[in-house]
Order: sequence, then structure tokens, then C-alpha cells
Amino acid sequence: MNKTLRTIVALVLATTLPAFAQRPQGRPGGPEQNRLPEGSRIERDLVYGSAGGSDLKLNLYLPPGDEARPLIIWIHGGAWLQGSKDGPSPAQQFVGSGYAVAHVGYRLSQVAKWPAQMHDCKAAVRWLRANAAQYHLDPKRFAAWGSSAGGHLVAVLGTSGGVAELEGTCNDLKTSSSVQAVVDWFGPTDFLQMNKFRSNIAHDEAKSPESQLIGGPIQENKEATAKANPITYVGRVEAPPPFLIMHGTKDDLVPFNQSELLNDALKAAKADVTFLPMEGAGHGFGGEQSSAPVREFLTRVLGKTVSVKGAETPRTDGKVQLDNRAQDTPPQPQKRPNPDSNVQGGPRGRALPEGVKVVRDLSYAADNDPKHRLDLYLPEKSDKLLPLLICIHGGGWAMGDKAGGSPLIPLANEGYAVAVISYRLSQQAKFPAQIQDCKAAVRWLRANSAKYNIDPNHFGTWGGSAGGHLSALTGTSGGSKEFEPIGGNDSVSDRVQAVCDLFGPTDLLKMNEQSGGRGGIKHDEARSPESRLIGGPIQENKEKAERANPLRYITKDCPPFLIMHGLGDDLVPIGQSEILLDALKKQGIEATFIKLRAGHGTPEFRQPENIKIIKEFFDKHLKK
Repeated sequence: MNKTLRTIVALVLATTLPAFAQRPQGRPGGPEQNRLPEGSRIERDLVYGSAGGSDLKLNLYLPPGDEARPLIIWIHGGAWLQGSKDGPSPAQQFVGSGYAVAHVGYRLSQVAKWPAQMHDCKAAVRWLRANAAQYHLDPKRFAAWGSSAGGHLVAVLGTSGGVAELEGTCNDLKTSSSVQAVVDWFGPTDFLQMNKFRSNIAHDEAKSPESQLIGGPIQENKEATAKANPITYVGRVEAPPPFLIMHGTKDDLVPFNQSELLNDALKAAKADVTFLPMEGAGHGFGGEQSSAPVREFLTRVLGKTVSVKGAETPRTDGKVQLDNRAQDTPPQPQKRPNPDSNVQGGPRGRALPEGVKVVRDLSYAADNDPKHRLDLYLPEKSDKLLPLLICIHGGGWAMGDKAGGSPLIPLANEGYAVAVISYRLSQQAKFPAQIQDCKAAVRWLRANSAKYNIDPNHFGTWGGSAGGHLSALTGTSGGSKEFEPIGGNDSVSDRVQAVCDLFGPTDLLKMNEQSGGRGGIKHDEARSPESRLIGGPIQENKEKAERANPLRYITKDCPPFLIMHGLGDDLVPIGQSEILLDALKKQGIEATFIKLRAGHGTPEFRQPENIKIIKEFFDKHLKK
């Protein structure tokens, strides 16, 4: 067995019977417990309060032992529009270092407007502190960590100590909601200044994530907007705790200056602040290079912890020293690959797999739109035509880009070319712009296949969530005249020969019915991702919504499908994949449906055994 698949445990693929990825314990929807050290436990769905008739919940990851542990409170991102406590986080690895970790769920902006999100976060802190003895937590050593929208929330949490209007009414207000350390990864800090800097989001528009958070265009609601800005509260009542701020210098969603503004405000208040620009990184980063500074910062501020026996010790080669206060010259992290290099560096600056090269920022639509770009990952050495995998990112059609990469990139070492594409988001252009872009990418790649040693007759698509929807739609609508071509190459085929759809919507009008009101999104509302995609409430624009449904275009000429969906998905109902499977089979299309004990995009989908299933599917249909 080759090195990529050496440690993979085989699962059985079945066309009619679902396959289940086994978890050590627990219910669907949680991150992989087998990444935690032996003896750790997870307390799921702990109710820390209620609001609007619904329970507010958190998950608690606890190391073995009964000594009082410092706590990391992880607050997820997702533009305040999506995401949940059940997603993965970089904080989970810290359980092996002796930290307890809480994943906090909070009300999203389509459910409640600001300051509901901060009321929820503070209520969670109070509940955790009030119940510290039960879960062996040290109530004097709480840290808050979050990224993007979560970075914004932890920054507000840290700067607004003692601000009564942000406390809410949930839980005993006599219990402190303060935290003793904050790790802010690329969070917005002053909404009103975001549009002054280059970004792929028009932040001042009514449909921007920031405007949706406060309930109206931010520039027309400046007072309300200021109340959501972390810098508003710096030093207002209580002195802020120590901060570690990290931000990619090439972030194209949250401008880098947002962290500069917070750093300046904290320094002016004589706070303990460390600011680490991540040179060349975009909106997001990961790996031990990013976690090592967090580990050292928390050790300095919260004190040493007792590592869990048997837990893997992360490497900290080239670690950054963080024992200084209010630095004027921030320490430099390890050098990252140059993102401007045309053949070096992986997604978001992460290292490329050995033996793989990348050609970046290829324009597939003959224009200057940065969303009409793709990155092409190729084996460094190959003497035969390569089947192509086209990876389409998710993000509610409202966020994300090709810089996020794909878990399929390592398959460039397994005889594939892998293209990761960007496309226009819903705040920039309404449907069908997104599928027009995907089809333009397919045609461009086919038209240029000889240049990159790609087999033009063997193309596959892969995507998750919104990317799963577009992957499926690319597959079912191949050859259709429904969508006017853009970008040239009009005479070139837009068909693909295999489709992998991970938990993608397939019939927008049925999503609310299938979720039974229990999901994290009210799909029929005007602010839902689906309604924003088509430009109006889906139930009031049924023809537009139906036009976006992959089901509409299924014929006997569709390619084979591999569909995967989590049983615990609370954002896209699993029924969306079930009706896709039924429709494909009615037309005699080969379709495999695999149900995982997983949530929406949780780590199970990236586990080696499930990547192996995807590879075997593409091998079967693209390596004939």
C-alpha cells in the first residue's frame, strides 16, 4: 500500500446500504473524540441558558484527572451567520496539554441581532464559572479564543468587562463573565472602517455580514454599529486582560488593519498585548506554527499545566517568545511560503505535500475579477495524462475562496490534477452567477488541458455544503442550455464525469420542511443563505429557487455520484441528500450514499478512511 493510504482502515462502500464511520462514543455532530488523549471525556449539549424559547448549549472537552484545569472557551466563526459548537477547533488539541476546552454555541444573526451574541457568550462564561467545581475547572483561569466572527466575539468579551448592557439577563449576574486571556484570530474590531481597505466583501452594504449582525446597513446605523466594536470598550470600565492577536497580512475578507486598530487601542490603554502578523496568510491559518504562539501565550498568562500522559507533544521548532508586554515591534513567526510565488506554498500559506506543485491565480473567465481565479495542484513529475478533480468551496455562497484549499490536494501525489476554484459570492452577484462561474472553470480547464497534461475526458467535481450544491449542480446540468456561458470557450463541453457531493442542498424549497424547525438556519427567511443566493425569500421566489436546484436537471445522462452527509447535520437536512439519491436512481444513475455519524462539516469528513472512499470513487470512474 502506498504512503498516502498506509494507515487507512478500509470501509465497505455500498450502493443501497449506508456506511457508518464509527466514533468511540457520543452522538452525531461532535468533533472526533479519538483526537483527544485516552481518558478524556466529552460532555455534550450542556444547557447554559435559554433565549427566545430555545436552549443555549455548549460542549465541554475534559482531560483525565480531578485537579482544577484552566479552561479555553472556543467561540466559532462563520460571519455570525453559520457554524455551531459541534465544529472542530484548534483548541481541542490543547486537551492533551492539560486544558479543558468549551465549545460555545450562540444565536446567529438570522435568529437574533446584536448584542444577543455577546449576551450568550457572557452567559456561557458565567455558567462555566458557576459550575467550575463540578467539571474540575479553575474559575480564575479562563481564556477565550476565536477566529473571524469568533475572534470579534472574544475581543468584545475581553474588552467589555463591567459593561452592563452587554451582560444580558441569563444566569446569576453576580457571577463574573470576565476572562483572564484572549486569543483573537483575525476578528473584526471596527466595522465602520472595514470598507476603507481592500476586501472581497462590501462591508457597508445592507447584506454584508456586519450589517446583518446589527440589523441594518452599518454606515446608516453608526451608533448601533459602534456598540458592536471591541475597540469601543477598551478601558471603558475594567482593564482588559492580556491579548494575543494574530492576523494574515493578505486577508481578503477581514482587512488586516482591523487587528492593527485593536492592537493600537490596547497599547494606548497600557494593556498586555502581543500582535503577530502572519506574513502572506489569507483569511485563516492553521498548524502548529499557528498554535505554538497560542500555547506559549497561555502558559505565560494562565500558568503551566500538567500534560496528559500519552498525549502527543506538538513540535515547537522555531517557536516565538511571547514574554513581553505591549510590544512596539511584534515578534516574527516562522517564515511562510511566499503566496505570490506561482509554484510554491500550499493553501493559505500552508506547506504543500511533498511532490506537489501549484500554479496559482489562473484566470478562467478572461477578466480581472479575483473571484474568477483557480489554483491548480499538479504532481512535480508525471509522464501521463492526469484526471482532474475540481474542488468547490463552501461557505453559504457568502464566504470562502480557493485559498482555503481542499483535503483532496494530496491526491496530486496519486495520479490526479486538483483544481481549487473561487466563484462570485452572493453579496457580489446572485444566482446563476455561481454555477456560471463553475461551468466557466470546467470549460477553461478542458480548453487548456494539454498545457497542464490533464485528461480532458475525465473530470470530477467535489464540494461540501454550498460547494456540494455547486458540485452536484455542475454534474446534473452538464450540457444544459439553461445557464448562459461566461468567460469564453463557449463551444467547449462543461460536462464532468463524476461528482462527489458532501452535505449540499439539492432542493432549497424543502429545506425548512425537512429540518422541522430544529436546524440552526430558518431557510425560508429573507436573510437565509438560500434566499440571499437567489435575491429574495425562496418561498416568494419559487421559480428562482427551483432553478438553483440540482434535482431539476437530472437526466439519464448524468455522471455517477458519491453523496456523503452527517446524521447530525443541523444546517443542511440529511433529507436533501436522500431526495438527490432517489432522483438519481429513478434515472438509472449510479449513486452511492454514505451516512456518517457527523455534523455539518465536522472532522469526520476529512478522516483518512473517508478520503479513501472518495479516492476510490474517483479512481473507479476517472481512471478507466
